[in-house]
Amino acid sequence: MLELTCDVLQGSVLGPVLFLIYINDIINASKILQLILFEDDTNIFLSDANLDRLISTLNSELACMSKWFAINRLSLNVFKTNFILFCNSRKRYDKCEIKIMLNGIVLEQVKCAKFFGVYIHVDEYLSWDDHIQEVACKVSRNVEILRKLKFTLRQTCLLLLYSSLVLPYLHYCSIIWGCSSPNKLKSLIVYYKKGCRGLRIIAKAEFRAHTTPLFKKYSLLKIMDICQFQIAFFMFKFTISKLSSMFNSYFTYTSSIHHYSTRSSISGLAMSSVRTKIRQRSIKYQGPFVWNKLSTEIKNSPSVPTFKTKLNQYLLDSY
Repeated sequence: MLELTCDVLQGSVLGPVLFLIYINDIINASKILQLILFEDDTNIFLSDANLDRLISTLNSELACMSKWFAINRLSLNVFKTNFILFCNSRKRYDKCEIKIMLNGIVLEQVKCAKFFGVYIHVDEYLSWDDHIQEVACKVSRNVEILRKLKFTLRQTCLLLLYSSLVLPYLHYCSIIWGCSSPNKLKSLIVYYKKGCRGLRIIAKAEFRAHTTPLFKKYSLLKIMDICQFQIAFFMFKFTISKLSSMFNSYFTYTSSIHHYSTRSSISGLAMSSVRTKIRQRSIKYQGPFVWNKLSTEIKNSPSVPTFKTKLNQYLLDSY
């Protein structure tokens, strides 16, 4: 047996914290690259108007990153490391000429990458087909668990399982993928039906029973309303200054544009001028659009729990 001089126990409570403390200075390995860290998942971002310069800079900076790994006695699995290129769909390039190197090995270029649990697919629409399909599979599998337990557990237990096994997938990052294009949202119909099936199981209703009364009965939101809820909550956090200042350039209050009193001048946000459908699905447009539809009473909620309660009831009242 060999004595270990440095180690983090796997499965320990302090393990993730100690690991983060150990690697947090990785951001100092490069002054050009932008890094986002989450436990052992590290994402690197770099942008440039010139593709050749982008490749050259990235290879140079990755060499610095490789030295940092060697100095800190860490090994990087190059074969599990890949890169994704975001660009305008009208710009054509030869994939064979793009060679991103790390430790002398050419990294694989992919069109779909997982970013903190969200599958991003690169095409001219930045679609979320892969993520929606992944979530639909997970929801379908968990709904099947509910179906097998419906004669064993009480209704309250089934509702608790639904909240634990189904709802988290519907809520997670729906502010992004929930604003997909109409064509992409067609696949959400299947996704929606899987969630409804879970409600029918909980209520022990017929297979074709209307689900809208069930959503209202259990105070649960439909998929598209979940998206609206997440966007509105995001905007509420922005208005009470609980978000980073980086979003200040995204939204402008109507009062700063109109010097005369309007119905929305107090808490309303100015709508961005957009020319394409893709930009209409961005948070920069959808945020003010959803926020301005809310009543002043909801917007002026004194706290986060109060805002959530009022917003949830507002959406349920439309059922």
